Amino acid sequence: MRGDSCAWDVLATALADEVFEDFWLKAGIVDLLADSGDTRTFDLFIDMLNDVDRYSGYDEIMAQILFWMGKSGDPRAIEPIKKWLYKELVNWDDDLVERALKALEMTPS
Repeated sequence: MRGDSCAWDVLATALADEVFEDFWLKAGIVDLLADSGDTRTFDLFIDMLNDVDRYSGYDEIMAQILFWMGKSGDPRAIEPIKKWLYKELVNWDDDLVERALKALEMTPS
């Protein structure tokens, strides 16, 4: 999918679709978007992390986004990730947020 802007648009739209509720499939879409290499992915994930109230029920999706943002190495992800520190979410590792933050803090600037 690398370099295919049209495919990215379709996947981003499916991820944002509130009627389409297959959360595990959406978690897979997160992986595809993260692997796409499209620079818009980082901004999309930041926007989703910043909207804690809207996405706090989307555990599987947010777990994948937190994982990818931790791997991003981009310090702009630190503050949005911190918003998830005290959220009680199921279906993910208890220390996922902390591990994402630690990965970002260990990344050389």
